[in-house]
Amino acid sequence: MGKHILFGLKPGFYDGEAGPFYCPHSAAIEGILKYLPEIEEKVDVRRIDFQRPRPEVIALIGEENQ
Repeated sequence: MGKHILFGLKPGFYDGEAGPFYCPHSAAIEGILKYLPEIEEKVDVRRIDFQRPRPEVIALIGEENQ
């Protein structure tokens, strides 16, 4: 069995012309990863774009869950 995968949104994204935005949940996780870098040895952390479709997520859990 491979590592668990953790998806986080890349900061500085736009929604139309509004933004830049960031995901507060992803920002909190980034802080934890800086504080405890050994987590990235155990978890596959993937930073993805905000815009949908999100192909990596769809491939794992389906379009309705992205």
